[in-house]
Formats: sequence, structure tokens, C-alpha cells
Amino acid sequence: GPNYIQFGLRYSSDIVDNNNLGLTFGYTTTPLNKWNGEWRSILKLGQEPALITELYQPLGEGSPYYVDGSLYWINQRFNLFDDGEKIAQIRSRQFGATGAVGVTLGNWGDLRVGYNRFFSSNSAEVGASGDEGMDSDGGEVFARFRLDTFDSVYFPTSGASGVVEWLGSRTDLGADNDFDQALFDLSGAATFGSHTFILGGRYQTTFNGIAPIQNNFRLGGLFNLPG
Repeated sequence: GPNYIQFGLRYSSDIVDNNNLGLTFGYTTTPLNKWNGEWRSILKLGQEPALITELYQPLGEGSPYYVDGSLYWINQRFNLFDDGEKIAQIRSRQFGATGAVGVTLGNWGDLRVGYNRFFSSNSAEVGASGDEGMDSDGGEVFARFRLDTFDSVYFPTSGASGVVEWLGSRTDLGADNDFDQALFDLSGAATFGSHTFILGGRYQTTFNGIAPIQNNFRLGGLFNLPG
């Protein structure tokens, strides 16, 4: 410190036809100023490359209030299914920016509201995408609450962690589609004697309108139905 370099390796496979290998590099500069601002950049290489840079700035020395802004370019793959059969694979490229204001709640929580604007370019890599694979730009507002009282990052024995978020896409904000989504991702840990139990659950839904391909939910990977 005070500057940090991180490195990560990720591999995922469905053992049939999807294999995803990725390398991730992160660099964080802190503090940027006397108010403890942070600047973090992430580079992802592989089948889903991305470049993200983010600035986090508290609004005063020791203040719990902050502003947060980021620029990003991400490249993701989405599968389309019909009655359980994969009929197409879509490559979605997005370039955008996000801005938010928020408040930290001690060392256990975070609440923020923000706006996300992006431009997308979608193409079918496998199969015919139809209308579902068409380009669809985004203009979204969101409110997000994060909780983390776990006593360990790697193997918690007590506490809870989770995210609750509402996202609203509106054509008045630059989006091509109107829809609303809700996301719940909660997990907890408890220890009884020499045994620790960890239980988690996730629920994500589009409850109003129809979301475009890049706003579809994805499931799988480490700790998400891995076997």
C-alpha cells in the first residue's frame, strides 16, 4: 500500500460446449486526497473481456456520504433457450457510464442510488438470434442496499451478507425498453460447536416489461450450482 495490485484467474465450464477462461488484473490507488478518495481500474482478458475504471469519493473528511462514478466497456455472452434447448449464443458489447450517490452505514452496510447509461452492440455467435438479440441501449436508475457482517471473507463462521436492488429502465432516460427488475441475494453463517453452516439464496426477476438480452440473469459458476 497505499496502492494495490490484484490478480485473478477464473475458469468455468458446463462440460458440454461452453468453456470460459479469464484473467483479471486490478489496480487501486488510495488515498487520492485528504478525504480518502479511491481510484480503481480492472482489466479482464479472455472470452468475456472488460475494462472498468471507477472513482469513489467521500464528501468530506470522515463523512459517510460519497459519490461514485465509473466508465466501462464489457463484452459478455448470453445463451437463448427454447424449452430447455439452447438455440443461440449472443455476444453483447456494452460501453457506458454509471454515477451514484450513497451513504456507508458503519462498517456493515451501504446504501446508494444512481443512474446507468450504456450503448450496446449485440451479435449472434451461434444460431439465429431473432428479435431477442437486437441492439438495445440502456438508461437505468437503481437503488441498492448492501449488507456484510461476515467475520471472514474466505470462510465465515458468523454473520450475514447480501444485496437487495431495484432497477428501472426508462425510455425517458435513454433506454430502448421500459422494464423493472428486483434482485435479492442473501446468505448467512452460524456456528454450533465445531460445525459451521452457511446458507444462501438468490432471487432475481423482471416483474414489469420485457428485458433485453444484456439484462437477462445468468446462473452458474463457483458457489452458484457448481455441481
